[in-house]
This record gives sequence, C-alpha cells and structure tokens, in this order.
Amino acid sequence: MNEKSPSGYLSHRNVHFFGLVLLAVGLPFSLFLISLSQIILLANWMVAGNWRHIKGRFFGDPLALIMVSVYVAYVIGLIHTQDFPYAWEDLRIKLPLLILPLIIATTDPLTETEFIRILRMFVAAVFTATLVSVVVKANLTPISVVDNRDISIFISHIRFSLMVCLAVFFLAWMHIRDRASRRWVYMILMAYFLWFLFLLKAMTGIVIAGVVGWLMLLLHVQNNRTLAGRRIYLFLLYLLPVIPALLIANIVRNYNLRIKSRIPLKMEVLTPYGNRYVHQPHDPTTESGYLVYRHVAWEELKEAWEERSGIGIDGSDKKGNRLSNTLIRFLTSKGLKKDRDGLMALSDDEIRAIENGIANARYMEADMITARVEQICWELDRYRSTGNPGGHSVSLRLEIWRTAGYIIAGHPWFGVGTGDVDVAFKEAYDLMDSPLSPQWRLSRSHNQFISVAVSICVFGLLVFVFSLCYPWISGRIPHPALYLSFFTIVLISMINEDTLENQVGLTFFAFFNSLLLFGRGDRRASKSSGTLPASV
Repeated sequence: MNEKSPSGYLSHRNVHFFGLVLLAVGLPFSLFLISLSQIILLANWMVAGNWRHIKGRFFGDPLALIMVSVYVAYVIGLIHTQDFPYAWEDLRIKLPLLILPLIIATTDPLTETEFIRILRMFVAAVFTATLVSVVVKANLTPISVVDNRDISIFISHIRFSLMVCLAVFFLAWMHIRDRASRRWVYMILMAYFLWFLFLLKAMTGIVIAGVVGWLMLLLHVQNNRTLAGRRIYLFLLYLLPVIPALLIANIVRNYNLRIKSRIPLKMEVLTPYGNRYVHQPHDPTTESGYLVYRHVAWEELKEAWEERSGIGIDGSDKKGNRLSNTLIRFLTSKGLKKDRDGLMALSDDEIRAIENGIANARYMEADMITARVEQICWELDRYRSTGNPGGHSVSLRLEIWRTAGYIIAGHPWFGVGTGDVDVAFKEAYDLMDSPLSPQWRLSRSHNQFISVAVSICVFGLLVFVFSLCYPWISGRIPHPALYLSFFTIVLISMINEDTLENQVGLTFFAFFNSLLLFGRGDRRASKSSGTLPASV
C-alpha cells in the first residue's frame, strides 16, 4: 500500500491500524462494529492503494492467492445456482474471506508493537464482554437467564467461547514474551477466562481449551531438548489424554449399569384416585431406564401441575420445549408414575427445574461434564431405539449429517451450488422421509467440512482443506505457536459447527487467519519447518 497520505493521525497507516483494532474489539460485541471496521479498512485500502504495487504483491504471493481461493470457489458455485437471493446473501457473509486477506497481505506489515497492541485490545474486549456476562448471571440486569449459555448476550455462546479460548492462548504467548513484572496479570486473566468457560457451560470451548493446552505443552516440551526430565514429561503428557477418556468411559459404564438395574414398574390400570392410566407399550423411549410413556394420567397430572406452577402444562418450558414432555420425562427419571401422587412428590426446586427445561433429576445433582455425557448417552439410546433424534444436539447432528451425505452422493462433482443449500436440504428431508419435525429440518450441517462439500462439491472441499494446510506447507508463519493455537481452535470448532456460515464466526476466522499470516514481519523471509520451535 502506498503510504503517501495526510500527515498526523489520519495517515493511511493509522487508519488501517484503527480499522484492525476496531475489528478486534468488535468481534465479541457487535455485528455493526464488525461491518463498520471492514468498510473502513476497504475504503482506506482503495484510497491509498498503489495498484501496480498491490497487484505485484498479491499475485506474486501464493499464500495470499490460496487464502482467497475459497471465496473464488463459492463464486464459481453461482454457475449452477437457482436461488440467487440466497446465494448473494451467502457471498455477502463470506466476503471477509476475500477482502481481509487481500487488504492485510498487500499492506505493509505491522510493527511488533502494533501487532501486540491489537492482540491486547482483543483480549481486553473479550474480558469486558465476559464481565457483562457475569453481571447478567448475577441477575443485576433485567435480562432473563434460563440457561447459563444465555449470559452471552452479544453473540452466540459457541462463538464467544472460541474467542475466550483464543484470548487464553494470546495471554499465554504474551506471558512468555513479556517482562516478569507483568506475568502475574496474564496468569490471573488466563485463570479467569478458564473459569468463565465453566460458568458459560460451553463444552465446546472447554474441550478446545483442554486440547489446545495439551498440544502446546506437548510441543513445547518436545522442542525443548535442554529441559531436565524431558522424557518423563513427554511420557506424562502422552498419558494425559487417557485420564479424561477413562473418566468418560466410567460415566458411560455407570449410566448403562444404572439403566440395566431398573426393575420395570408393574403395568397398572387405574391411579389411586380411580383415573385411567394411558400406556404406550410400543414406544421404547426411556429416561434413567424407565419407560416414559407408561403410567400417564394426563388429566390428573394437569390438575396437580396447575396447583404447583403458574406455567400451563400445554405450553412450553423456558427452553422452548413442550412442558408436558419435560414433566413426564422428569417424573420418569425419578421412577415415579405420571399421576397426582408422582407430581406431589416433587420438591419446589424440582418444579422450578422442570419449568426451566431440565428433563432429568440427575441433571440437577450431577456435575456439568457427567450430566452432559449422560445426556448424550440418552440421546443416542433414543435415536437408536426410535429412529427420531428430535431436537437433541448430538442425535440431531447425526441425522443432519446423514441427510447431507445423501445430498453429496447426489451432487458429488459440482455440489448443489452456492445458493441452493436450503432447497437441497428441504428436498432431501422429504425424499428420505426424515423423522425430523419441520422445526428441526435445518439447512445447515453443523460441520464446516460437510457444509462446504454440500455447497461447492468435493473439489471445493479439497480447495478449502488445502487452504487450511498450505500455511504449514509453505512454512511462512511468523509466530508458529500463536498460529497453531488459533488454527487448532478453529479446526476443532469446524468439526462440531459450521463456523464459517455466519458472520461472526467467519469474520473471526478470516481476520485472525489473515492477521497471523500476513500482519507481522517479513513474510517471505519468515520461513520455518512447519513445526513449533523452542522459541515462539
């Protein structure tokens, strides 16, 4: 970029730096700031650009070309698109994949001070957003909190947890590089962010933080050949993943033992009050090993419920599920009949839990990880026995992935096109006679790699995967440790979510991918072997 511009604070370089800072600060807060910052960056780049210089720098840089190739693949996907309004909106959302690498790669690199300042501003913004969430959690605002994930009021809790994870590893990187007098601040902030992930109950973020932390420690020890007891540390680190695996296996084992130990209730005809029970003996749905749709006395249950709660039994709980379903699942989990006596046996806290959408008494007392693993076990059991995943996250993903596989098999070479994803999913659900109800027939795969393959075919998927791998192949990564932490966070998130199919997730990826690859240092001279050196 040509740096000739008005002197002072409005120099093109300062405006460029301001745009980067505004984008870093806006990510955890505001779609408006995210969009505004990119408009500023693009306008400044266009006004200041020496086009011959930009052309030479961009087209002479294979890494920059490969980074924007993903967006080009989506543009090519317009050729066989029929739903152009959907396609244009999708391309608009994905525009950062084009403009951010283009702008940052063709602008003079940041100084070390500028680069670190952007990272610190991002950490400060994430920290501020977490403080707001803590205030919301403490009920100091009028915002209603049903689930801990509701405390992320600005963006999706999943995307927010990714940013918290990245902030942790930015702090770890700065902790190593900065002077000793500041390191205690970094340590406190890292501990706070890790605590916040548990407060948010963001399992994706917790798993990612654990995996990335383990990987960074492993590579640090592996590359530090002067470390005393290095082989012992390596052995312990290689052994470390076995511990959570054993813990999860034990939770699953205890869950299955508890289920198998249940003694089926004798099927009775009448309640103690003379009302008839409804039984659905062919419905295999269970809760804690007991059949859900046995011993249900609806009228009796409704009358008793209205004496205990102000929320109608025919309405929805605070998570949006049918309250009647939540209620009978909760009663079943305690081994109670779904009648007046069963409901009156519940405590006031249990009534509130049902209103809040908790469907199993175990989830009130078990720790977060145990409750989540048991919930997944229940989802898979129900999916296996009934074939219907309902709206439950893991089993729903399996059904959506099955549907996406059907679409890919029908369009392996060209995909369905950039704009026809929604139509393709709707048709596939009908053709497959999917058990999903209309509200759960989603048109997003919740897996970024599958989403790419559906839209722009297997070839497009190969382009996407190659764009992720090429920075390591090229060895042009100014700060390998920093980039590895970001890369691993994003890569894991793409397995569980279609991270690039919404504006926040896509901008988060495009911004930090471009900043960490092109924002610092002599890009041509910063060669490495692709492995993490002892120094970061």
